Amino acid sequence: MALKFINAGGSLTLSAVLLVAIWAIRSIRAAAKQQRASVRASNALNGCRSVPKYLCKLSAATVALLVKAQPIPYRVLDIRTTEAAAEEPLPAWLGIAVNIPETYLSAALTSPSIWARFASSSSSSSRSSSAEEAEQSSDRVAAAA
Repeated sequence: MALKFINAGGSLTLSAVLLVAIWAIRSIRAAAKQQRASVRASNALNGCRSVPKYLCKLSAATVALLVKAQPIPYRVLDIRTTEAAAEEPLPAWLGIAVNIPETYLSAALTSPSIWARFASSSSSSSRSSSAEEAEQSSDRVAAAA
């Protein structure tokens, strides 16, 4: 007696095509996931958690144009070390520049207690007073430097 092959559910060709399609989709998804992971890793090495959509650097000419046009009130923050800022001061046309070394600025911006204090003050008072407090806090950080 010969064995009979019972085909239940369709042709073997259709099964093979579906199998290859599923494999291709999974391969593409895995490659995309690996690429996203490598981008995140390179961003972490560069010091940023994710790349903002409108990230850009301002050239010296652009900064000069903005300072001369004065479209909004501004403050220039010099985040070099105090010694470097003393050796090579910023040009006078920039106006008053506040020197806050990067380490102090980083500590102030990542301090949960400072953020909590600003959050509580902005909820209880007007927006302009919290801006004044921020300015005074940056002056205190600059004085500590």
